[in-house]
Amino acid sequence: MPDGYPFQLSGEQMRALGARATEMVIHHFETNRGDSVARTLTRADTERLLRTPLPEQGNPGADLLDLLGRDVFPNALKSDHPRFYAFVPSPTNFVSVIGDLLTSGYNPRTAMAQRTGWIPPRRGRHSGDRRVDGELVRHADRSETQIDAITRETVDRMREDGYALVLSTALRGRAALRLCPIHPGTTVAEIEETIGRLSRFARAASGAMPPTAGPEPSRRPA
Repeated sequence: MPDGYPFQLSGEQMRALGARATEMVIHHFETNRGDSVARTLTRADTERLLRTPLPEQGNPGADLLDLLGRDVFPNALKSDHPRFYAFVPSPTNFVSVIGDLLTSGYNPRTAMAQRTGWIPPRRGRHSGDRRVDGELVRHADRSETQIDAITRETVDRMREDGYALVLSTALRGRAALRLCPIHPGTTVAEIEETIGRLSRFARAASGAMPPTAGPEPSRRPA
């Protein structure tokens, strides 16, 4: 290849780089469920990873893949994890990975696909999907302010646990847990286990807090 075109690789280089990247993705799919959903780094570790000088010269593609596999992907928030319930993510599968590869490689124009009827109509969810209902914890002797604090503490304990990621949100002025289990690989057993852990962490957070001395005026809108 002529000098000055560093991204124009030979066929051999493309095959080697593509095979390495594909193996990384396959390994991720095979091990993702067993990994933690989120990982918290110390300030010192974060500084060590981020405060690196920019290279003066380009690096081989294999070295960049090493960097991604060692420092970036293991420490990233895994929104494609089957137990990522924090918000509506974009879970993927290997077929879509290949589709993205082909789309990027061929770069076709598909803006007219919907008008020509090539894209099939959307379908609803399967009617046989199981539903998981459950109540976590009742706090009869806690004020609304304390319950909100317990909810946020439960989220912190769940994040530190690493099994699943659940966030809190504001609902009518109150703190509420939010689960968005839309990953196609998420199982009912994993959701039930997540609810069980949330219940356990909520009870622990509640037990560490003294009961309120009396009723608190409601903050719900009239």
